[in-house]
Amino acid sequence: MRYKIAKTARQHKIGNAHIRASVAGRLPDNISRELFKGKYVTVIEWKRAIDDRGLELYILGRVAVEDPSLIILFHVHPLTLWNRGK
Repeated sequence: MRYKIAKTARQHKIGNAHIRASVAGRLPDNISRELFKGKYVTVIEWKRAIDDRGLELYILGRVAVEDPSLIILFHVHPLTLWNRGK
């Protein structure tokens, strides 16, 4: 499996190497098919992926339509920020 990290995934200033380390060799927690703009896409979710520093991350990705062996990671969120707004 190959991973591409979208610019939107870097919103919380998590580096590419840390994102790759957290998904490498780890199976996703949830895989679902969702309707998006009239087409079904496969959405992949890692709920508690731990990077090489020990930081827990919530990661969302999708399988690329043009290449099924490529996963585009579009959302990365540290779990320490999960309940901050409440």
